[in-house]
Amino acid sequence: MTRHRQKDAEGSELMTRKRAWKDPEGRIVKKRPFLDSTQDVPTTEVSQTNVVTVPLPPSPPGSASSNLAASPSQLFDPTQTYHDGFEQVDILQPCTFEATGGQDLFWESIPPLSDPGHSTGPLDDIFMPDTASSFNMPYTTMTNYNWLFDLSLDPEFHSDTSLGLNVVQNDQPRAPPQQGHSEQIAREKHQNAGAIGVSSTQGNGKEKLSCSSCYQSPRKVLQETPMCLLEPNKQLPTLCDLTRDRILKVIDLCRPTSPDGNTITSSHQLLTLASLQSYLDLFFTRFNTVYPLIHLSTFNPTSIEPILLLSAILLGATYADKEAHQLAVCIHDVLRPYIFSCPGFNARAELPILQAILLTECLGKSRAGQRQHDMSHLFHGLLINLIRRSECQTADPETVGKDLDGDIESHWRKWADLESKKRLAQICFIWDVQHAVLFSQSLCMSAFELRTALPCDQSVWEATSPLAWKVAWKTQKQTSLNLLAVLKSYLSPHREVTQRDLNAISRIVILHGLMSISWDMERRDQTSLGSLGNGIVSGSWRERMIQSYDLWKADFDRCMVDMKLQLPPTSKDPVPSEELSWRQGLATYEITSNAIYHAASLVLLSEILDLQIYGGARHILGRPVSRADYARSQKIVKRWATETPKRAIKATWHSACLLRDFSESKEEPFISVDVFHHPWTIFLASLTLWAFYQARPADSTDNDDEMIWDAKKHMKELLDGIVGLDCHGQELLVVPMIHRGSNCTAGLTATVVGHLSKIRWAVVHDGMMVLKGLVPWRLICEDDGRK
Repeated sequence: MTRHRQKDAEGSELMTRKRAWKDPEGRIVKKRPFLDSTQDVPTTEVSQTNVVTVPLPPSPPGSASSNLAASPSQLFDPTQTYHDGFEQVDILQPCTFEATGGQDLFWESIPPLSDPGHSTGPLDDIFMPDTASSFNMPYTTMTNYNWLFDLSLDPEFHSDTSLGLNVVQNDQPRAPPQQGHSEQIAREKHQNAGAIGVSSTQGNGKEKLSCSSCYQSPRKVLQETPMCLLEPNKQLPTLCDLTRDRILKVIDLCRPTSPDGNTITSSHQLLTLASLQSYLDLFFTRFNTVYPLIHLSTFNPTSIEPILLLSAILLGATYADKEAHQLAVCIHDVLRPYIFSCPGFNARAELPILQAILLTECLGKSRAGQRQHDMSHLFHGLLINLIRRSECQTADPETVGKDLDGDIESHWRKWADLESKKRLAQICFIWDVQHAVLFSQSLCMSAFELRTALPCDQSVWEATSPLAWKVAWKTQKQTSLNLLAVLKSYLSPHREVTQRDLNAISRIVILHGLMSISWDMERRDQTSLGSLGNGIVSGSWRERMIQSYDLWKADFDRCMVDMKLQLPPTSKDPVPSEELSWRQGLATYEITSNAIYHAASLVLLSEILDLQIYGGARHILGRPVSRADYARSQKIVKRWATETPKRAIKATWHSACLLRDFSESKEEPFISVDVFHHPWTIFLASLTLWAFYQARPADSTDNDDEMIWDAKKHMKELLDGIVGLDCHGQELLVVPMIHRGSNCTAGLTATVVGHLSKIRWAVVHDGMMVLKGLVPWRLICEDDGRK
């Protein structure tokens, strides 16, 4: 230990950005020494306390007040608990490896400060390399990724790793979650929630989850019901005549017009008090349960900003009939000028104004036509800049919960304000990531900007009174977990991380954090001129992201098993409406979360823009597709399907899993309406499956003229055949299911077209028209989707 302290003292003086190495005699040199590959690597004895002291390379300079300015021995204390929200993980044993060629480290890594789940590094000024970044924070830096991809914690990762999923070599190798296994457990639990003896096995069977050890009986009081209110019969905010007059005054000032050119006035038949109340109810029961943005218990229509109230009502109207939806879109078209003229709109806009802008953008992007979508995309950068200038990205409501003495109601309202600001930034981040990853648009927000904790538990968020909030705060299962620390834990796939205490919305935020990292790495890969630094070949990051996605999925499957055990056991008696809402919400949450996971995976394994062009899309990102564009995309897709079969087959498998969940769902109509990303993921999955079979060489035994008498049955046979296979092995290339005819997806595309034709969203309608052109209708004996 004396030798360790001496080395720590020597290392604390090397506060420089310059690279340095030790020669074989232990001296510090400026040039990399030549090491004989046959030289024995000295080992360090480890004390009985399992405390490992790892030599630390030079660190970036920190401020005098920063913990990073301390010596390495002060930075890491194995006896200290860095974060209460994570399980204790054994410290990795020291290992050495030679970084040469394609086996070099992914980044020139910053030394690990602590376990990734426990670290608070992102909040130190190691993440503020200069003043401009500190104030603006729109871009990620190499320092950010040095901390996030800390490969000193993962010595087994190499850049030339194949796309096979069994790549993590440790004492207990873990295979990725397989749809036919982990989700089968979830379905069995959904059918009989009272059954206790269910186990889930991952990888080679060494890791085993026994639900009987987690819960002995269903909980009487549910702490979480995703995409549904904890109390479905909860009293919702009520409008009065005075409040209606305030709303109509805003509408009169905006002077919206109907499609026939007539001005919409306050006497419109769809603007009665009863109609407005129904729209507001739909907002809180259909939108705010899926995207918990507005704090319901402190929402007072009589005192709230009129523009925020009107934005919520308009968004709720899109869930009503077509006439109400059309009215909402017409008012939406003229609403932005009024928002910009509000007194609360300035460079540091108030929370209600930010919420109104976000709701207005949401309606335009995901609930209206192409014109509204394009306009919302133009103003998206404005919202991001306003959020950066506010305190939404650094809001810390946990500080209020630490001191609950004094006036509880004032504490509650202050906490609700801070929590709403935090959720505003995180939900905006979710939509920003979805449009970047799924729609190939630009990513405006970075996960490193969200230097906040994850959202609180649903029981705390929906507490109806200050006293109920105080009780729920003290009993919530998810304590204050730093978003970036949890994100980093999922980017360390070699660790057996189990985040059992994350709530439903936190898991979605983390998944989108992984997706944002993947998108950013893709862009860095495209601009790195073949090298990402330190000798790494471009593309080596994909395997790490695949492992991170699969680690998230394994945790998610465990979470779903636990959540279904909380529901009351099924019985032959009529199910109460409250329990029915819980079960529908949980099923929707499971299907849509799995959909975004599978969609993110297939985007990582394919080129979705080229797939759309190859499928016949006439416009991409607002630009018409030329003949040269089609020829280029055709070559790329055919090369993807034939020359990179592993990637293509894995993308096809993810697509089949996504579509099978959709086809087996009983809540199919509500899922695609309430969860905005779901219909687009269905489109991407269908297009991927079609392109895979279409782009592969034709088989002489193909019967492309076979009539399809039952499209849904034909789709089910195809999906079950693909999902039931092991997509991670070479044997999949020779199974008959892959060598079916090019028209084997006809039943699938015809069924999906029939479903997407019911979605009132112009972007999805365009995708549906692409799929419609791929269906050989002469072979379909049904007329779904033809009209």
